[in-house]
Amino acid sequence: MEKTFSKIAAFSFAAGSDILYNQITDDMQELTKLPKGSHIGQLNCSYLSDMLPPQFLMHYDYEFLYQMQCKLEQMRKFAKTGKTIIAHSVLEELIFYLCNEEALILLESKKDSLVSNLKDKKYTNDWIFDLFDDMDIVTCLFSNLYLTADNIYHFSHWDEIQSFVDN
Repeated sequence: MEKTFSKIAAFSFAAGSDILYNQITDDMQELTKLPKGSHIGQLNCSYLSDMLPPQFLMHYDYEFLYQMQCKLEQMRKFAKTGKTIIAHSVLEELIFYLCNEEALILLESKKDSLVSNLKDKKYTNDWIFDLFDDMDIVTCLFSNLYLTADNIYHFSHWDEIQSFVDN
């Protein structure tokens, strides 16, 4: 990621993926205490319930979080290979987006030398949209649009291979 986008992009994915992984794990642990079919909207405390697109809140159950955690782990392992990373599905785009959002919060709140050095380079999250080649993830999932089942950004299509972004 550093070669293709920047040191900031690599840092964002590394740091953001650690935070996101922990949030997924925490919500999964809490869901095990509830009946099968429960979703994160039923948890007393869930960071993910506020981060994920609200239209599909009732779909974010243990099985979905497990799928998301497995996909995140695959992406983290692939990122370590040094090869160009590509988002093939909406779920992968969403994971990249959430990692970047978590990193942005971290960068804005920290003052250590690494973060200060990165902040001096005028941190921007634009690299994420270069990776996707568009801003559809925000437009479709975070702009209060109602998505019908035939839209590729509808929850029912999140794990389908949708795109091949070459960078």
